[in-house]
Formats: sequence, C-alpha cells, structure tokens
Amino acid sequence: MLNYKISFISDQKKDLYYPIGFNLITGQILTHFDTVLTQVQLTPKIPDYHFTLRPIYSLSSATQHIEQHLRSFLAEQDQSWADEANQRLDEEIELMKSFFDSTSEEDMLLLEKKREEIDRYRPKIEVSPINVGIIYLQTKLTETSSKHDSMKQT
Repeated sequence: MLNYKISFISDQKKDLYYPIGFNLITGQILTHFDTVLTQVQLTPKIPDYHFTLRPIYSLSSATQHIEQHLRSFLAEQDQSWADEANQRLDEEIELMKSFFDSTSEEDMLLLEKKREEIDRYRPKIEVSPINVGIIYLQTKLTETSSKHDSMKQT
C-alpha cells in the first residue's frame, strides 16, 4: 500500500491524494486502495491457521511497476493547467520588459534576475509518498476489490 501526494505546482498549486495497492503475488495495481481497506477488518498480526505466500515481485520491482503506473496516470491528466500557467508567466515577463526600455547593463541584469525569479514558478509536478506499508490480505478480498476498482473506473 502506498499513499502519494501529487502536487501540480506553478504560480498556483493543486494537491491530489492518490492511494495505490500493489499485489506482490499477481502484480496487480489497485487504485483507490483506501476504499478497499475500509471494507476489511484489519488486525495487527496474521490470524491463526493462515500463512503468507512468498511474493513473486520484489519490493524494487513493485516500485518500478508503480512508478510506471504513476507516469501513465500523469500522462493521461489534462495538461491545460501547465499551458495556462506558462502563458501567465510569459505575459508577466513581457509586462516586466516594458518597464525596462533602456539598454543599460544595470537594467538588463535586473531584468534577467526578475526573469529567473519568475521562471521558478514554471509548471512542474511533484510526486511524494505520504506513507508506505505492507498489508496481508486474503486473495478473495483482493479479487473482490479489483472488481470494485474496475467498476469505479468505468
């Protein structure tokens, strides 16, 4: 289980909470994993007469799969926010240039410094994990949750 904070940052900021579950046996990725966990009773230890299977996917392999999933998810998102932010910043740079009509070296250095400050607000996306955990679930529960997950996406 991984909970991510995805931040769309420019001169404005929008944060998105994105919980993901990864099955280390099947390699299945479950989005909205937090809703799956609300449907199960969790305990701090593995119940009696239950055993864990040896995972097929290593944690590093699971991380690679999740990173690829996040890249695909972000590529599908509407990018108009970034275009609009770039347009606002370009307009601000043009407005600033209008105040510096002279060609003095001092003005040019000041203009370049201001441009660098504005460029710090160019659109970017930051993905950071909030928390990570390993949770053992019964196979039937993860199969049920994947059906629930696929119904939510349609």
